[in-house]
Amino acid sequence: MKVTNWSSFAINGAIALIFGLFALFVPEGTIQLVAKYFGLLVLLAGIIILIVALTNKKHDKPYTIPLTEAVTAIVIGCIIFFFTKETLTVFVIVIGLWAIIIGIVQLIIAFRIREPKQDRYLVIINGLLTMIFGIIMFRNPFETAVALVYVAGIISIIVGIFLLFFSFRLKALDKDN
Repeated sequence: MKVTNWSSFAINGAIALIFGLFALFVPEGTIQLVAKYFGLLVLLAGIIILIVALTNKKHDKPYTIPLTEAVTAIVIGCIIFFFTKETLTVFVIVIGLWAIIIGIVQLIIAFRIREPKQDRYLVIINGLLTMIFGIIMFRNPFETAVALVYVAGIISIIVGIFLLFFSFRLKALDKDN
């Protein structure tokens, strides 16, 4: 069996490892860089959709929906790119509110569960933990986002090491065949 794609695992492992190290040692910078990159991607997508809309208009095809999408994407992309910290704060607050609502819904569901009792207790615990997570995110949005970047960094380092190890095992298999 010929293994030829070990290098893609090695590249992905190195990228994951580098991201993880940046996330651990420069968490605020990492989260802002990722958000700016996302804003730039949304902005570029908006520009591409705008080109499609203008091309459609030129060829007498429907263009209002792509034009609306383009303007929306361009505006959102600019907001994310130029107001990164504020956008992250709003995003985390929305996730916090969502977690609080999900926690409340889980508690309502838990109190409607009759049997078996252990399922009810698990749903209550999950609902309370989800609500606590939401409240923490809502009260300290940017700090919570930074903490989540730490977690993502640790996971990324573990995945990166695994991918690098796996890629070298694949390379060894390639040499044996």
